[in-house]
Amino acid sequence: MKKVPIALSATALILASAFGLYLLNPPERVAEKKPLYWIDPMEPKVIPEPSHAVKKLPKELISLYEKLNERRIELMHNHVEYEESYDKGFFDSDDPVMHGIAKKLSVLAKKHNHELLNIIHFSKDIEERRTAGILLSWSQHPSNLSYIAKADLLQDSDSAVRNNVARSYIHFMSQVKDKAALRDIIPAYCKMAMLPLHSDRNKALYSIREVIKHHPDLVSAIDQECKSNISYIAEMSIIDDVGGVAKQILVLVKNT
Repeated sequence: MKKVPIALSATALILASAFGLYLLNPPERVAEKKPLYWIDPMEPKVIPEPSHAVKKLPKELISLYEKLNERRIELMHNHVEYEESYDKGFFDSDDPVMHGIAKKLSVLAKKHNHELLNIIHFSKDIEERRTAGILLSWSQHPSNLSYIAKADLLQDSDSAVRNNVARSYIHFMSQVKDKAALRDIIPAYCKMAMLPLHSDRNKALYSIREVIKHHPDLVSAIDQECKSNISYIAEMSIIDDVGGVAKQILVLVKNT
C-alpha cells in the first residue's frame, strides 16, 4: 500500500498513463551508438486476419473504466489523498468508490477476458487495443501470458499498447503458479527489452525481474542474447528504473 500525493509525482504520472493519459517517452539516450540489438518500434503492425468477428469492447467495461478515471481525477482536483494497492495483482484503492469499481472491473474483465485478448491481437482500432491492454490487468488469467507471448502482443507497433499489456502483469507475477506460462513469456519480455524506448525497456525489465525474483528456477529461460542485452543496458543506462533494474536482474541471475 502506498499513499498517492496530490502533486503529480513520477508515480502519479505512471498511474495517469495506466488510466489512459498516455505519456509517450522519448527514446532513451544511453550512448551515441545503437544498442547491441535494435528493433524498429515504428514498424507498422501487420494485423492478422481473424477467422472470426472481433467484438468491440463491452460497453459495461468501458463505462466502469471511465468511472474509475473520473473518480481519480475528482480526488486529485479536490486535493484528496488515497492509497493504492496491488495486493491482488491489479489496481485497487482504499477510496471506497474506486475500490468498488475495481472489484466490479475484476469480475467483468475475467468474464470478457477472451474478447480483450482478441481486441489486442486483431483490432485495427489503436484506441481499442490500448484500452483493452489496460483492462487486461483486471482479468488476471495466468494463461494470458502464453497467449501474449505466442501472439507477439509485446511487439505491437503502438508503444501505449505494448506498455499497457506489459504493465498489466508486473504486479501479478508472484501469484502466477503456471511455470510453463512464465517460461513462455520471458523471451517476449527479452525481445521487448531490445526496443530503444525507455518505456519499453522499463516494463520489460521490471517484468523479468519480478518473474525471476519470485521464481528463481526460471532464470534458465533467459537466453544468452537477452543476458548480453541486459548487461549492455546495465552498463550504459544512467536511468535508475532502466539501468538500475537491469543491474538488479544481473544480481539475481548471478545468485541463482
